[in-house]
Amino acid sequence: LSVDTKVRASLARPEALRAERAARGTELAPLADAPLGPVSALEVYRYNQRRYLVAANPEGELSIFKENGTLHGTAYSPSPVIALRPTPSQVVFMTETGAGAVDLDTMRVIHEPCEGLNGTLMVAVAFDSAISTKGYAVTSEGELVTFQLSGDRKTQCAVRGRRAHGMASPARVKSIKGYLLVSTAEEMWVFNTTGTARSGPRFLLQESLDAVAVA
Repeated sequence: LSVDTKVRASLARPEALRAERAARGTELAPLADAPLGPVSALEVYRYNQRRYLVAANPEGELSIFKENGTLHGTAYSPSPVIALRPTPSQVVFMTETGAGAVDLDTMRVIHEPCEGLNGTLMVAVAFDSAISTKGYAVTSEGELVTFQLSGDRKTQCAVRGRRAHGMASPARVKSIKGYLLVSTAEEMWVFNTTGTARSGPRFLLQESLDAVAVA
């Protein structure tokens, strides 16, 4: 079986997974008897010439697997994880309220709120395809915000721009070279991200998914 197949199978069997963790002494802080729930983010990391697969669920649990599918460790975020960002030294993740990181050696977690959110929550996140410390998020208020990560651990998050677009939740965000795509259950938006360091993504198109399907 592939690593991804093993991980998804393990996440679908929370009781068996917890028993396996307990036997290995890797269950750091179990989530009572609640199921792990759906996978909210999945990413492959390369660290010390090894590959790790990180799976996060909406409860904030991050399960980190070795390349052979065995569990490396488990970490917990104080807020639901909505995105993961590959880095060469740690697991950086985004939550509804800010940014965090997991040290793969110690499994220590740090989390910092995102400055400038002003009480709104991020519901979908994508990182810029050209600038890895720059990202975009749809908020619970239907806004599109641009944020920047900084600091030694890249967990200091600050909103650099925001515009209201009336985007309904749930939403998905995808960054490709020069463009940002946002989709909801009924509509999609296209933005240009070239040369928009200060002004934020430039709006290009808003269309219903039905119209896009016909086209």
